[in-house]
Amino acid sequence: MNTRKKLMAYGIITLSLVLASCGGKGSSLDYENGFQDGYSAGHNDGMNDGLAEGYNTGYQEGYNSGFSNGKEIGYDDGYIDGYEDGAGESGQGSFERPGKNIELHTDLQKSYIEDDPSKIGMYAHGYSGEELCKPKAVTLDWSDVKFAETCSTYTVVLSETSSFSDSVSYQSTEKSLDVYNLKLGTNYYWYVKATGSTMTFATPVFNFSTKNTVVRNLYVPNTSNWRDMGNYVLNNGKKIKQGLVYRSAAFGYYDGNVGTIAQATKDCILNELKIKTELDLNGSPNVPGLNKVSAVMKWEGINNLIDNEENKNSIKTVFNSLGDTSNYPAVFHCTRGRDRTGAIAFLLGAYLGMNAVDLHRDYLFTNFSAGNSCSIGAITGYEKYLAGYEGNTLQEQTTSYLKSIGVTEATLSTITSTLVA
Repeated sequence: MNTRKKLMAYGIITLSLVLASCGGKGSSLDYENGFQDGYSAGHNDGMNDGLAEGYNTGYQEGYNSGFSNGKEIGYDDGYIDGYEDGAGESGQGSFERPGKNIELHTDLQKSYIEDDPSKIGMYAHGYSGEELCKPKAVTLDWSDVKFAETCSTYTVVLSETSSFSDSVSYQSTEKSLDVYNLKLGTNYYWYVKATGSTMTFATPVFNFSTKNTVVRNLYVPNTSNWRDMGNYVLNNGKKIKQGLVYRSAAFGYYDGNVGTIAQATKDCILNELKIKTELDLNGSPNVPGLNKVSAVMKWEGINNLIDNEENKNSIKTVFNSLGDTSNYPAVFHCTRGRDRTGAIAFLLGAYLGMNAVDLHRDYLFTNFSAGNSCSIGAITGYEKYLAGYEGNTLQEQTTSYLKSIGVTEATLSTITSTLVA
């Protein structure tokens, strides 16, 4: 019986009882009370019947739909997760993937970063002939996943977002992959897909995070002394953004020698770091695909790099290029990535508001590169020279210096808004 019919029936019975008790005539209040009681009883009864019918129909439809979708999706997820659990029980051991707060520096680099910069000689001194500037890799391993046994090539998809809107892909014929050049203090998401003989497989999405420290040193194959100017905390509490301005040696420089630019070097620069502009401080060979800006600086001794009039024009060219947002990401370099590169890095960092300790640490990190040895004397020489310009702080003095060589306020403002977050 539907709710309306039940309501009418309950209402008639109630009304009849009221009329009978009052000699055939009831008050309006009695009528309203009876109507309300009948309505409530009918509503409750109808609701219960309706719920039962709706549940049966809805449950069956929901079950059918859920079973179909769940079987398909659950197979993919359950197959992988179940296999991993089973692998542990069968004696293959549980498998730990990269987790939280992963250190991207070697123990030697980490010790230097945590120590006073002036003690660089305890950790690296360049002319030892050993390349120590390479960061640690994060190893992504899926060898415990069953489909890895049946496939020969894999695509690793890595992203800073769970939606994979900005993902990069790596191809591998192995069941693991070493990933370099990850950003500091960043969450990452990754999964692996591969095509077997009958179907395409994909792992679940895994995630990990990297430790939030500086220096962000990089690995670019067959070249040396690469660093990101990003992630340094500035005097105002803000940070330099990562992935926008890099410093390096010449693209063919490695192990103290200059050679041809390898294809792996070009691929990393163009496809992984996605660099658009090369600010060349020494007249090096070009990499096709890069916007090359010539800003050659003369070498007349370390302390004359920023006060030489010809070099001031080159420095102006560098800053004007950084004042054009279409040039990012950009890299500046000389031959070894030490003196002329160090001078530009110092001026840029000082202008943005890096403190003296971080300016020293960034400059002296060059000692981790084979064939490079530098001391704090160059930096203190720059600081003394800039003290002759107007301003109470190194940042203010550097700003005055840059304006004196022709870098405009508008250019400096664009650099700040582009690089500082």
